[in-house]
Amino acid sequence: MALVWRVTATHQGRWMGIEPTGIPLDWSGCSVFTFRDGHIAEAQAFQRDVMGELRREANLQLVRRLVDAENAGDIDAYAACIAANAEVWVNGQQTQTSREGQLASMQGSLRAFPDWHRETLSLTCDGDIAVLRWRGTGTHLADWAGIPASGNRVEFHGTSTVEVERGLMRRIWIDMDMAGVMRQMARTDGSP
Repeated sequence: MALVWRVTATHQGRWMGIEPTGIPLDWSGCSVFTFRDGHIAEAQAFQRDVMGELRREANLQLVRRLVDAENAGDIDAYAACIAANAEVWVNGQQTQTSREGQLASMQGSLRAFPDWHRETLSLTCDGDIAVLRWRGTGTHLADWAGIPASGNRVEFHGTSTVEVERGLMRRIWIDMDMAGVMRQMARTDGSP
């Protein structure tokens, strides 16, 4: 027996391990059933990958929430995006092995650059890997990376690759132009 079907709904609650996305769903498919002794013995469903679409959107929303929290200086909202056992690498070097370590690092960065703002240049996701290309700006007003406050306006450029597990950021790889940032913080002549 074959059944052709269509489902419409809005993803508003946690479903199949995927956090709510708020996106409307409209998908159709075909199910084929084999019966034995009056009961379904086998069933096959043919449809597009709705779960993959929901997971992708949930992962993109997670990255957007983290950037929004960072820009607002909201450490609690930032923490809500990161797994307790998060691992963070910056330019190939592991810098953190826990949410608490990453929160301390972020708090130090926000102290050094209290007007910090990260602009999303592009954001994409494939499965549980999201990639954010960004530009950050801030005024260097406290010690950061061993360089005392300079008062200089600094512009960062980088890419963050995020692996999502169970709706939270589990691994984060940040690649950025540290040499350019260090030059900007150390300059004394007002040049960029």
